[in-house]
Amino acid sequence: MLAILQRLAGAEVVEGLDPEDDKLESFLEQEFFTCLEAAGLPLPTLQVVRVIGGRRIIRVDCEYRDPDVSVFLDGRAWHAQSVEKVVDDLEIRNALEAKGVCVLEYTYRDVIDDFDRVAQDVRTALEGGIDDLSLDLGSMPGWSLQDADTGRRKAVVAVDPAAWVASESSRLTSLRSGNRARLAGWRLHRTCE
Repeated sequence: MLAILQRLAGAEVVEGLDPEDDKLESFLEQEFFTCLEAAGLPLPTLQVVRVIGGRRIIRVDCEYRDPDVSVFLDGRAWHAQSVEKVVDDLEIRNALEAKGVCVLEYTYRDVIDDFDRVAQDVRTALEGGIDDLSLDLGSMPGWSLQDADTGRRKAVVAVDPAAWVASESSRLTSLRSGNRARLAGWRLHRTCE
């Protein structure tokens, strides 16, 4: 068990944490896993516990370790219930991205209605992403670009958590822009407008 936790990239081992397991905790996770299998994609480790900077990062729904890709499956009822929850999710994912993890985020609609795109994203991430130098972060919908370091491929973007709570379309647009940027080799730090 301890060996499993030690393998987590950039993570510290802290005794007493619930171990990762192979349980699917929601319908969305079950559907995602079933669709991954059907698409012939490698199956991830499920419910991975990460600790970064002494803080327990909530379980990552699905994770690959080579390359380091964390997939979050965000049902609206839990992940867009309040501005505080959105901000907490942003902080957790910013911490993972700062450690070099490719974070991918999908909603119920993504998994149920558009899994072919999700599968292509996962496949691209597992192949190391693409180097899309033409991607214009400033024109992508769902955020405003605050700063970009093109040499290091790092960007700060501002999102509107209140809009995410009020409108599933706003949240979906912003999450999809984030995934697209990450797959083009960018590491994001999301702040609030």
